[in-house]
Amino acid sequence: MRNKKLVIIALTIIFLLTNNHKLKADYINLTGAQLSSTIAEYYVDDDGITLKLEIGERDQDAFKGLINGDEDEREEYLRNIYKILDEKGNIIKGNVNIVETRKRVERPSPFKKYPGNKKPSDLVKYVEIEYRFNKKPVSLTFNPPVDEKGTIWANIGFIVYHKLIPVIDFRFLAPNLKLNLDWNDPWYSKFENRTLKRHHESSLMSFLYIEPFEVRHEILLRLKDMENWIDLGIKDSDKIDLEQQQIIKQKLAEFFLKRNELKIDGQVAKPIVDRVQFVQANLMGIQVLENEESIDYLSSLVGIILAYVTDGIPNEVSVDWDMFSEKIQRIPTNAIDPAGPFPSYVLPDDNVVVWKNFLKNYKIPEVSAVMIDESKLKIMVPVISTFLLLFLLTYVYVQWKRLRDKKSVYYVCVVGIVFIVLSIPFFNVSINNPLLSYSNLNKRDSEFLINNLLKNVYRSFDFKNEEDIYDKLAVSLDGDLLRDIYIQTKKGMEIVKQGGARAKVKSVELKEFSSKPLQGEFGYQYHCIWDVSGTVEHWGHRHVRTNQYEANLIIKPIENRWKITDIDLIEEKRIKPI
Repeated sequence: MRNKKLVIIALTIIFLLTNNHKLKADYINLTGAQLSSTIAEYYVDDDGITLKLEIGERDQDAFKGLINGDEDEREEYLRNIYKILDEKGNIIKGNVNIVETRKRVERPSPFKKYPGNKKPSDLVKYVEIEYRFNKKPVSLTFNPPVDEKGTIWANIGFIVYHKLIPVIDFRFLAPNLKLNLDWNDPWYSKFENRTLKRHHESSLMSFLYIEPFEVRHEILLRLKDMENWIDLGIKDSDKIDLEQQQIIKQKLAEFFLKRNELKIDGQVAKPIVDRVQFVQANLMGIQVLENEESIDYLSSLVGIILAYVTDGIPNEVSVDWDMFSEKIQRIPTNAIDPAGPFPSYVLPDDNVVVWKNFLKNYKIPEVSAVMIDESKLKIMVPVISTFLLLFLLTYVYVQWKRLRDKKSVYYVCVVGIVFIVLSIPFFNVSINNPLLSYSNLNKRDSEFLINNLLKNVYRSFDFKNEEDIYDKLAVSLDGDLLRDIYIQTKKGMEIVKQGGARAKVKSVELKEFSSKPLQGEFGYQYHCIWDVSGTVEHWGHRHVRTNQYEANLIIKPIENRWKITDIDLIEEKRIKPI
């Protein structure tokens, strides 16, 4: 059984919600444009534009000038039908380099419904077009294929990158969409249409998490913007290798230990650097980058997590934000507590984020021992009353046969019973219950027992200090199982700190169980199926998942407490990703 033993919390913390290399948040692109039959990806750099087109089967008639035309016909098509203009209205000349059939690129999307209610073809016509600049344009204007009257020939899902920085998320291409280019810093290149933007627009963001026993301040920033405060000695065109990444992480950790003072209940709190990570904002949210050989400096995002240990939940938390620059004048903030998020922002003249505790019905998770009902294990024996009862029974037995007049025996019995009753409270001793049954616990008692022991184990990891975690686990686990779970989970949490966020279990629900008494000792073996739901919350997003476990639990009374002494895992499966 040893090699099949389930390390409950380790499984949950490590596998339930954490993926160290590709941990994604729950951002959802709400347009569904990435599922269009035809996709256009524009890549703008110093020399020109590369356009990568995937043309679905239903739209190929609209692009036949590109797909089937000769060189002149393709040039005519790009000049009159599918054109890109500079700030003066001049058409930027394009050359078609590739036309071939390819398999469609799969793009993640929460949508099950496709634009036009029809699934696009798996095979596409792939067309790659190069546009070259004579000089860098101030702006670009994009257009879908249209006729002379301006009627759109095909619905195109499109995205634009300026020096590998996504200017927008996938949207539908419409006529005359003007993009103003910031060549000094492509992060600030923007479409004039304000609805065309990426979900991660701010280069500096602050998230304040208030949880039982911990406050976290998470800061998400673009590395280039740190030039306002730290000289990193990196050029815009540079790639950051692994060695440089480690140096930068160390510099940022030291910098943020002394910035943006945080107070808990009016007292300045000392931060602990929990993690510093390079991350990437993509179409599905924030993704942690681990062991990337090189990262593009201009598009690099970094997440810094500072932790503050508390005794419970504080009454007030405040952050005095002190980082503003010429371009960064408004910092989005979000204070997240068990009741939900409270988004706001700070300005140079209004720079303090304040969270106050208005949680009226919230209860801090507790770990409480499941005590054994000693009345079932022991019985109290009144020694004096027992002695008097035995004496009375002996007297009655002897005198009943000798005396003809039975009244005296009755009188003695009445008096004796009175003395026996009156002496019951005095000089009692407890002994093991000789009538104890191994099946004393009914279904309701067993369900209460299993639920509370499992919840106790998971709740133990709401505490932050290792000593507290071990002490809380010891309330519900015993022997080798306690040691194994603590050691394995400690290792798991170290792995999590390297790259992923720590999972937080929200609920444990026992779905079904059966029981049988142990042979030769007091205790039970339970065959159980239970669900564990939890979340990873960071960078303002929540990732929710539910796993189901099937296992045999051995539960015994240890020092007047019920404890799990062994677990044999049968099956683990994910049942409800959200």
